[in-house]
Amino acid sequence: MDASDIEVAKREFVFFRALEYGNRPLRLHRVMASDPEFYHHLLCFVFRANHEKTSDTEPTRADRARAEMSYSLLSKFTLVPGQSANDIDRASLAQWIDRLRELAASSDRSEVADSYIGHLLAHSIQDRDGGWPHRVVRDEIERVSSRPVEHGIQIERFNMRGAHWKSLYGGGSEERGFAAQNRDYAEKAAAWPRTAAMLREIAKSWDAHAEYEDVAANQRKLKN
Repeated sequence: MDASDIEVAKREFVFFRALEYGNRPLRLHRVMASDPEFYHHLLCFVFRANHEKTSDTEPTRADRARAEMSYSLLSKFTLVPGQSANDIDRASLAQWIDRLRELAASSDRSEVADSYIGHLLAHSIQDRDGGWPHRVVRDEIERVSSRPVEHGIQIERFNMRGAHWKSLYGGGSEERGFAAQNRDYAEKAAAWPRTAAMLREIAKSWDAHAEYEDVAANQRKLKN
């Protein structure tokens, strides 16, 4: 990576609060997607190592600001390493994941790192077979075999729905559509058993939300 990329990324990090809601692509994101060491530093700014106890020393204002910016950056970062518009470079993604997990193991942050890997993989493009995720990501899910990675994917896929409008009495029809879609994805991913099982779990979660919305809609009807 060009040294100028790192320098620009560092400056963007300092001014991230002013940049995060803009439309301009940030060099910071490109560095995060290509430099797992940099990404690991951000994790360390936010999360304590598993063995660390709460410090008796009050964090400084600068420490808190750095942690808040790092958390915002990690939460909003969606650029899958090695991903282009139509494909994912297998070697780039695998190397990024392996190096981040190696660094996280050395800093005693393995679980949170795996969770954030899942957060990123949730933003995979679709595969040429019409299923989701891309087969390179399916291969990584099988290879890594990490429940926190899979759980991170599940959480982010739900969160990706974002704010949405619902009919007052519409019930869970939209959620049942999401459940059906993920079951279809699971069928297409049958050759990847962990991935297929994860997709079926996502479908079950949407089924549960559909039932909740049905009950809520019926209660509103009774009140009116």
